Parts: sequence; structure tokens; C-alpha cells
Amino acid sequence: MAGTATWRTSSACPIRSRAGRPRWWRDRRPRWHDGNGPTHEVEAPPLTHANGLGGFTAGGREYAIVLNGDADTPLPWVNVIANERFGTVVGATGAAWTWAANSRENRLTPFGNDPVSEFSGEAVYLRDEDRGNTWGATPGPLPRRRDDGRWVTRHGAGVTRYAHSAHGITCQLAVFVHADEPVKLSWLSLTNHDRETRRLSVFAYNEWALCPPRAGEHRFVITEQDPATGAGAGAQSLQLRLPGTRGVRARERAARIGDRRPARVPGAERLAAAAGGPGA
Repeated sequence: MAGTATWRTSSACPIRSRAGRPRWWRDRRPRWHDGNGPTHEVEAPPLTHANGLGGFTAGGREYAIVLNGDADTPLPWVNVIANERFGTVVGATGAAWTWAANSRENRLTPFGNDPVSEFSGEAVYLRDEDRGNTWGATPGPLPRRRDDGRWVTRHGAGVTRYAHSAHGITCQLAVFVHADEPVKLSWLSLTNHDRETRRLSVFAYNEWALCPPRAGEHRFVITEQDPATGAGAGAQSLQLRLPGTRGVRARERAARIGDRRPARVPGAERLAAAAGGPGA
């Protein structure tokens, strides 16, 4: 198996109700949402030097981009997060690519060199196991609609944060790189605003490149899973400039899929079709 890889939790994670009341009480109360659109809008931070889409915040220490519904920036607005050996570029919509040692010769995930559109070989998805809803932890790559609510992206020194509320869940994702080690970390926090326990699965997607840009690069990527830890790894069999390098995606209690074909998250195609976007 080679090429792309998707990890997911081996079992759905229950997100308990904040109210904590018995079911007989909950059932007598009106629901807070219809299970489709946003419920609790994330707060837009106060901005200075605002331009309609973003501005400085936190005393000038962060740049915040506020995307309402399907709004987008005119060009990719990105944050470069790196140490001496490793780095990643993340955009306002969540589009990202990562490298180790050399940003051209050893791209762990592919880079779409386009000044207007954003391509991403990395993504984090969520799925409600009981209701079947699928959505992303970042504004992209899933298509968005005008009524999808507010996304807030904060680019800071060494970290980018994403915040959004959908389907009764507020999702906050922090993306950063270890200060010294070649490790990229994604910290996901979920808040349940509903009055019932929710079972959610989280899918992390990586399209491995592990080489400089060239045609047919995916044919030579080999993926595997460590039986002891469950971590997935990818290696490039024709990497001549940086031999022996490997990309690893690890998470607690993870299952892994590796395939040369594009990975598909269950429910994502239905969402794309409903929005009339790519994959419809």
C-alpha cells in the first residue's frame, strides 16, 4: 500500500453533555439546534488595521482571519512554522504542506505552487457516528456554504489556531511544530453544546510525497503501521538525496489506511455533493 494515508480513532470518542442532566429531563426540553448548521458562533476577536477579512489582534502578536460562510481570502494567507530541521506552511483555510531538512528536496506532503488557489495534502475531519454528519476542523478542503457560520483563523509566532462551531460542537485546532525535534503537532479541542452525549470520530489525512516535486512521485511511496504503537509511517523508495528518511503520523488508538488512490472519508462525498463542490 502506498501514496495516501488516513488515520482514525479505533472507536468513537463520546463527548458528554455539558448540562449533565438525565435523559428524561433532556427529552422534555427543546433542542438547541437542528443538527445541520452552526449553533454557537465562535467570537470574532477585536481587530486593528482590519481590511474586511482580517487584522491584527492580541496586541499585535497574532493576525486573525475571519471567514463567514463561504468567504475566502483573495490569495493564500499563510503562516510558516519551522525550527532548524523541520517546518510546515499552513493557510487560513487549513491548507498545509510539511517538509524535513530541506523544503524542496524532502517534502513530506505535496506543495501546490499556485498564487491564487490552495491545494492541501493534509486535513483533519470529524464525523458524528450517530447522526452521520461529517465536517472539517479547518475551513477547507471540504466545500463551505454561505450559512456555514464563522471561521476564525489566528496566525501567531510558532502556532496557527482554527475555531468554528457546527452541529452543536465547537472545534478548536492548534497546529504547531516542536521547538527542536522534527515533529508537527495538531491539538484538537471539542466542546459539546448539546444536551446529549455525542460519539465523534476524528480522521487525520496525509498525502505523502517524501521527495522533491516530480511526476508520478506517489508510485514510490510505501506505507506501513507499527504493530506496537499503531503509528503509521511512509517511506519514499526512490529518495536519493535524503535516503532513509520517513514520515510518521501517530495518534493514540489509531487505525490506518494506506493507498495510492485518493483517500475518501465516509460522508465527505455526500457533503460535497450537497454543496455542489469538488467530489460532487
